Amino acid sequence: DLNDAQAREMVRVVDTARPELEVLKEIRVQLREEMLAQMQQDSVDVLDVNALLEANWASVHAKLPALAQNFTDFHTLLTPEQRIKVKEQMSKGWESNHFVRLESSNTSRIVFGMSIALDLDDIQEQEMTNLINTLRNESEEFKERRIGLREEMYEQILQDSVNVEDVEALLDIRWSEVQFKLPLLAQGFTDFHTILTQEQRVKIAEK
Repeated sequence: DLNDAQAREMVRVVDTARPELEVLKEIRVQLREEMLAQMQQDSVDVLDVNALLEANWASVHAKLPALAQNFTDFHTLLTPEQRIKVKEQMSKGWESNHFVRLESSNTSRIVFGMSIALDLDDIQEQEMTNLINTLRNESEEFKERRIGLREEMYEQILQDSVNVEDVEALLDIRWSEVQFKLPLLAQGFTDFHTILTQEQRVKIAEK
């Protein structure tokens, strides 16, 4: 429910933010293509995968100041009532997030879906179950910290005013949390690759 002045200013804010968001989208697409290329190889080295993830994530870090400024500009436009609505929409978006839904899914259900899609044998199903459970156990602390940071972002939205340096600091914390887990993600990807046959890895690239 923006008024005319807010609508005009919102257009300016969105136009300013769009180039940065497009770059982030390109970074994500590039990483996906590079990871699919890794998946097609006969073997992968965990150090190479980790280096790939770190280089990609460093590119994201360079965009944090601009993202913090975009958030601050967006916040300034809104009334307290509108910020409450935004907070509610952010909460709904979080709940529908693919990774959040994946975290809440039963391991056996995930493995069953993978088995159908990739035609896993019994040994592979057990190895996938072990891998997913290991990743979940090691990621539990990370999940709790991420939830805490999400709540801090909600608090920022609801404040009467926000400081761009504070927002950037929160984003940097989130970035650092993910960076800390990159070796775990690299190892998980490498283990996942090892479990699959060449034919199964081709199926993944085709999906």
